[in-house]
Amino acid sequence: MVELSQFQLDVYAHKILDDYDAKTPSGIFKDKISISIEDAFRIQHAVTNLRKQRGEVVIGYKIGCISKDTQFKMGLTKPAWGRLWKNELYSDGITLERINYSNPAIEAEFGIILNRDLKPESVNLDYILDSIETIHPVIEIHNLVFNGNELSIAHTNPQFKLTDTTNNTDAYLFSDDNGSIRLAADLNSEASDSRIRMSTDGTERVSIAEHLTISDGNLVIGTSGHGIDFSATPNAAGMNSELLDRYEEGTWTPTWAGSSGTGTFGYQTQIGKYTRIGRHVFFSWVLIANSHSGSTGGAIRVAGLPFAVNNSESGGTVFFIIGFNASFDTPVVTQLNSSEEIEFYRQSQNLSP
Repeated sequence: MVELSQFQLDVYAHKILDDYDAKTPSGIFKDKISISIEDAFRIQHAVTNLRKQRGEVVIGYKIGCISKDTQFKMGLTKPAWGRLWKNELYSDGITLERINYSNPAIEAEFGIILNRDLKPESVNLDYILDSIETIHPVIEIHNLVFNGNELSIAHTNPQFKLTDTTNNTDAYLFSDDNGSIRLAADLNSEASDSRIRMSTDGTERVSIAEHLTISDGNLVIGTSGHGIDFSATPNAAGMNSELLDRYEEGTWTPTWAGSSGTGTFGYQTQIGKYTRIGRHVFFSWVLIANSHSGSTGGAIRVAGLPFAVNNSESGGTVFFIIGFNASFDTPVVTQLNSSEEIEFYRQSQNLSP
């Protein structure tokens, strides 16, 4: 990259200061200019001289981008630094106007007041600690504005490669012919435990090796009607869906009812639980009444099921017989179509099934 001439430095410095005064910072970079890190600091120094010439006073320095991750994202190899200005220092309790900032961002910082100027040739940890007069909590408000070129790779086989020179392994980000993005970890099988890891807030959430593992969190299906597709597995000839699109657990409140009149029940116990897997619902209940008034007629029912039975299918039937003897009538429980009720019958042992 060609070093900027003095004329270019002066033009950029005046433009940056004009943008600063107009409260539209970083406008110069909307033109997609390319400059080196070294020239960026030269421009900063030129802007500093212009501000000093008009009477502004430097009161200190700001050091930022101290973490290696942040430096990598910003294209730096060491921390960045800049100057602090007296006219931008505010005391507690002051009111600042939003109009004076462009996309303001707030950060908590530490401010350090030194008791002497630091001599580079004398710097070590003890020397720095002895040079600290006081440490103060500080709130930094800055204009969070970025303009510039997007990262792009133009190639017939575009890829972004990361190389771990210590372990001699590679990771790739590809774009294929269909416009898809592919991630590849250890493409050349040089490591024994390679995987793609995804983390948020410092915690690994998902990893992909031979299998996808959700180590912290849930798999959330965000749109109704979608779920887990088992179409890769063999299916019967009459198959019409291989999508598991619903799972649910919960409670329900059972009540007694009659097919032709219910009356009024009082209850000692009403417990209902259910599990739904796809279109099938498994439910149980405990129902004990301790009082009744009025008239209950017809077949006895339990009402309040968590879901109504599909109208296009016959009601299901379940049997639970303790000490079964063929001389006894058989109890039958039937779910009613398009209803949230089940009905109790008995099938006489004298009748054919």
